[in-house]
Amino acid sequence: MKKNEQRFQNLSEFLFDKIAEKILSGEYEIGQKLIETEVMEEFSVSKSPVREALQGLMKVGLVEYRPRRGCYVKTISTQDVLNHFVVRTTIEGLAARLAYEKVESSASLELAKCYDLMREAAEKKDLRAFLDSHDQFHEFFAEKSENEILADFCKSLRIQNIRYRLQFININMDYDLHTHDELVAHFERKDLSPEKYGTLMEDHIRAGLVNFQKSYGKKKA
Repeated sequence: MKKNEQRFQNLSEFLFDKIAEKILSGEYEIGQKLIETEVMEEFSVSKSPVREALQGLMKVGLVEYRPRRGCYVKTISTQDVLNHFVVRTTIEGLAARLAYEKVESSASLELAKCYDLMREAAEKKDLRAFLDSHDQFHEFFAEKSENEILADFCKSLRIQNIRYRLQFININMDYDLHTHDELVAHFERKDLSPEKYGTLMEDHIRAGLVNFQKSYGKKKA
């Protein structure tokens, strides 16, 4: 057993996180071929967990398999981003509705902590920290939905969202931060119906789509 296999109980998940991080940071470039033997050597691991990690990355849309050629960092089109927003609007709206319905308003303290991390990152102009805390903010709703299938789907969409935002969208952190204000306030007050809170989240996601369309002058498909 190699050294990383001794340290990490689920090595494929460790590799998934590390490879995803390298893709999101740009260390692994768009269109770059991911050669299994090189990944094995880089992380001192065997072939099986590398293949499992690559399969997971294909599922979340960071890696694509080309027949008879192997795995590559996926090239993303603007249409991919538009399709992503359409699906994410519905899925995250559902997660928000379920979370709002199932948990007490005291859970808003956890949501507020995620918001504070976003605010601190925006003040420091730290884009990567901002996107990480933004991811945690939205993960809150998926986790509180108490639906594992939905939570897994949301995780895949969030990973793609970080990639899309880094590649395509001009991010104004101060503006983006305050698009989350109502989600925090209404979750604390619990003054909406679950359906209306879900709609609030849908409107929040659609605002991201509008920002993307403005950036690239695209019409909604």
